[in-house]
Amino acid sequence: MYGFQSWLASRGQAVALALDERSERICDHAAARFAEQYPTLMLDLPRPDAEMFQQLAFRETPRRLHRLLQVALRFQTLAVIEREYRWSWGILPRFGITLAHMHALARTYFESARVLVMFDQTDRPYFELLEMNVLQLIERSAPMDQLRVHLPQQRYYANGHANGHSNGHSNGHAVH
Repeated sequence: MYGFQSWLASRGQAVALALDERSERICDHAAARFAEQYPTLMLDLPRPDAEMFQQLAFRETPRRLHRLLQVALRFQTLAVIEREYRWSWGILPRFGITLAHMHALARTYFESARVLVMFDQTDRPYFELLEMNVLQLIERSAPMDQLRVHLPQQRYYANGHANGHSNGHSNGHAVH
């Protein structure tokens, strides 16, 4: 069993090649699944090209992630992924894209890849680890306002207890 960095160094090229051989099918499958999950995302009806713009965004977004993974696997570093997501936070929220959307797209891409690529038995657990690392990088790159939306929130009331309960137990619901 390798460490993750050792796996990247020894198997990154082969995994990149396997993904690239099936890239069109992976990306098309991921785009279709993502569009099903979020049918109104990026649909700006006042735009004259609203549907075309949305379809283009759905089509190209998994391809962009694919290209990032190609670079990361071939150069054996995930830093490029983190930098790309840090940059994207300056643009994507204008289109209603949230951390949940970014996570969902990454998960959809990885699920599609697992279905469509026959990974070596040795590579499977590392590919799952790659997915977990990518999801963590997406989250780590997110600005605080995005994290606040996705982290459990607690409100403290006059009695000093979270969510107003005095028994020390929260009801599990955040008060907004």
